[in-house]
Formats: sequence, C-alpha cells, structure tokens
Amino acid sequence: MLQIKDILTLDRTHYSLRAQSKKKALELLSESIATDLNHIRAHDIFDGLIMRERLGSTAISNGVAIPHTRLATID
Repeated sequence: MLQIKDILTLDRTHYSLRAQSKKKALELLSESIATDLNHIRAHDIFDGLIMRERLGSTAISNGVAIPHTRLATID
C-alpha cells in the first residue's frame, strides 16, 4: 500500500516554486510527483488536483498549500 511518506518526500516539497498562476503551480507539482511513479501520469494527477481545488482551496496561509487529490489508480 502506498503511504503519504512515499509521495511527500523532500524532493517533492517545493518551498520556492515560482509559477505565474495556481494552475501552473499545480501542473509543475503534478510533473514532479509523476516523475518516479511509473503507473501514474502527470496529466491524471493534474486533473485530480484541479478538481479538488474547485471544491475549495488547499491553501493554508502565507503562500503555503497542501494540494491533494484521490486517484483511482492508488489504494
């Protein structure tokens, strides 16, 4: 079973990400996560993150956010 610690690694923690928009930031994040997860496409992650953000922002404050989504391909 995949655990959060397997996904949220130091390499995937972006503390100075520069993006023109929230959408672009989510796209960059999706690509970062999909880099070493062979069975998941960046496009699927991005679509999930966009759908989740439509329900409500995952921003905490001061430019900090914890984007997350559920994917059918992950238990």
